[in-house]
Amino acid sequence: MSGMVSLPLKACTIADLKEGLRAFVEKAYSKEQAAQHKEAFASAHALRERMRSVYHHEKGAKENVLILARYYRMVTTMRTRFGTAIDESDAKLSFGWKDAWRPNEKPVAHADLQFERVSVLFNLAAALSYRASIQNRAEAEGLRTACQLFQQTAFA
Repeated sequence: MSGMVSLPLKACTIADLKEGLRAFVEKAYSKEQAAQHKEAFASAHALRERMRSVYHHEKGAKENVLILARYYRMVTTMRTRFGTAIDESDAKLSFGWKDAWRPNEKPVAHADLQFERVSVLFNLAAALSYRASIQNRAEAEGLRTACQLFQQTAFA
């Protein structure tokens, strides 16, 4: 059986989400609010680090999709909750991503949650396409699953 094409993953740089969120909340709200949410900031940072470690491999393909989807939902929620205020704050959370097709070039970085969100969305599509490409399409169930995953990749 011939292989299917899947999208490559983009690589991202380290971003100190824990410290950046703490600084933003401290300035925009209060030091008390920042102290109350210290654990949530640490969890957000840990989830981003897990998302950074995602790579294409058969054993973890399903888990990778779940990690990327969870991080994507978190960034979308942050964007909804804070709007552009976090992007314009002094916290200057900078998110760096490399081009998936030019991984040897320098990463592009922006202090913008929307940039982070669309980059993670690309990687989510790449992880879905990889999961689709490794399905056993010689069997009806594998073919059906591959088709569903490729449709999810295209968000159809």
